Amino acid sequence: MMTNKDLLLQKFSKMIDQTTDKDLPLINTIVDSLERQQNGTNRSYIEAFMNVEEQLEDDTVTISIPITPLLYNPLGIVHGGMIATLIDTAMGTLSNKATPIDKMAVTTQLNIHYLAAIKGNNLTCYATITHKGSRMMVLSAVVERDDGKKVAIASSNFFVVGK
Repeated sequence: MMTNKDLLLQKFSKMIDQTTDKDLPLINTIVDSLERQQNGTNRSYIEAFMNVEEQLEDDTVTISIPITPLLYNPLGIVHGGMIATLIDTAMGTLSNKATPIDKMAVTTQLNIHYLAAIKGNNLTCYATITHKGSRMMVLSAVVERDDGKKVAIASSNFFVVGK
């Protein structure tokens, strides 16, 4: 009887045999993402999938991600939902750093304005705390492409709850 791992290995081998050279880099990116998650490099699968690099300071966080075809929508450009995920990841990281150890912060509202086409190799999100109360936080963020052009701005509310 084949195990789930055996079935997956068989399926993966068949897929690799039938893939084109165009798809090999994407498959490699996915495998690298799973390795990063297994090694504990990222806190979540979505951060591993997006290959998040994070710099956390007192009241700001900077998160950068490479632009890969895995982020594209059917039009061949970065999906707006991936930008929203980048923004929410940055803001969530910062809001949870700012909460007491027995609390966590969850997104209750996220407002995004998309400003420009996304070009280049990387996207960087800069998030800051605008207001910090005991039960509610307001954050803002800017997303820039490689050349420094703003591609999105956002604001959000986070509610502080017990763990």
